[in-house]
Amino acid sequence: MLHDSVRFVGLMSWDLHLDMDLGLSLGFGLDWFSGPTDRREMWSRAATKPSLLRRIPTLESFSTGLYMIGMGGNDFTFGYTKGQNITQVQQFLPQVAAGLVQAVNVLYSAGARNIIVHDIEPHGCLPYMLTLVPHSPEDLDEYGCMVDYNEASKWFNRLLKEQLDEARASLPGISLHMLSTYTIKKELAENLTAAGFEFNTKACCGVPSEYNYNLQVNCGKTKTINGVTLTAVKCDDPNKYTVWDGVHNTDAGNRYVAQQILTGKYFDEPFPRLTDECELKALD
Repeated sequence: MLHDSVRFVGLMSWDLHLDMDLGLSLGFGLDWFSGPTDRREMWSRAATKPSLLRRIPTLESFSTGLYMIGMGGNDFTFGYTKGQNITQVQQFLPQVAAGLVQAVNVLYSAGARNIIVHDIEPHGCLPYMLTLVPHSPEDLDEYGCMVDYNEASKWFNRLLKEQLDEARASLPGISLHMLSTYTIKKELAENLTAAGFEFNTKACCGVPSEYNYNLQVNCGKTKTINGVTLTAVKCDDPNKYTVWDGVHNTDAGNRYVAQQILTGKYFDEPFPRLTDECELKALD
């Protein structure tokens, strides 16, 4: 039986020193899982903080917990934000895939046996990307997403799957699964109304515009640019939007994704232990 908790390793995948202003490296996060000694120290530090105790696995349950590795969009958008094209960004993505596989190996060595690795969502649908990258109507598919940038996500996902397949074959007793976030999000775009949404390429919280996103004014902020004061405001009904701030999901978007994960349809191999033993519950 899976332990009644899920642990996430969801930082930037780089163990490279590209631009640490964008977040913490995956290697930093994995330091928490590097061995029994480190876990005992972690428990010792958390003993005086009850709020932390419920957020880390017990020493006994480490091998029965479920660990989810979610690669952040920073790994892609680092290059795009610096003005690099798709080909240039693809040059460092094999290192990103290798870093994710390394994370699997570290967790496995520490005793973890149930691991899910997320693939990359269709970046060409994000309000952030649609605002950042100049494009014409011919560059978009029927759902308003940039085709070439979605293809770049698919390219990386194929690379990641190949490496995860190799890792699975080399790690006895592991339950390693790749979750297709890409397929979940793409099917959502294709069936937006049926899923209860109205907007997929427009942010709920942002400066009012075609995509409700401004590269210089984040959600909730106000800034004067060229004499014009701009404010990033919240939409009236976040439940109609899949994207909150141009990059991250709304609560409704996250709920939809979680519901799809628990159907079990979006894993590269069946994962009945997850679909049979887990259910969504409201937070206290």
